[in-house]
Amino acid sequence: MEPADNPPVSSQGDPSGTWENWQVERLKELAQRGSLAAARELMHRAIAQSERASSHRPDLIEPALCVWLKEVLGAAFENPRQSIGELIAPPQRGLRGCSHAELIYALTLSQEIYFRVCKAIDAGMPLRDVFPAVAEELNALGYRNANNGLLQGWSVRRRFYEVSRRTLQRGSG
Repeated sequence: MEPADNPPVSSQGDPSGTWENWQVERLKELAQRGSLAAARELMHRAIAQSERASSHRPDLIEPALCVWLKEVLGAAFENPRQSIGELIAPPQRGLRGCSHAELIYALTLSQEIYFRVCKAIDAGMPLRDVFPAVAEELNALGYRNANNGLLQGWSVRRRFYEVSRRTLQRGSG
């Protein structure tokens, strides 16, 4: 065994304190040299550690994010030669890809719609009037749909219910 391959020993002679760090560093080196087994072991450890962190401290890692990470790393574990792009976002038929800026814009629009609809409902506005009114407000502020067209009441309603459905699922889970 080369000196670099020896695990470090803590000052008390107990290697357990730095043993995990040494193992991860060694696995990282091996994976960078092309060892699929080492890379798969790192993925396995990342999954286990994120699950522990998510279950004990959900403020550190969102449970839904942990589930996504587990699925992506699990898929990479099963098929380590698959491209990372296909792992994180498998190709779908009929869906148009979007840029990062378009994604952030869509998320912001959905959030803005959700808050404005909730505010109007809390103010006592009848539900049948809320969606067209919010669409009109957002159009006046310069918001547009993905095709750069004016927002419609039905699209505001769809986005509102998308967000509220996800919010309810997260709150009850």
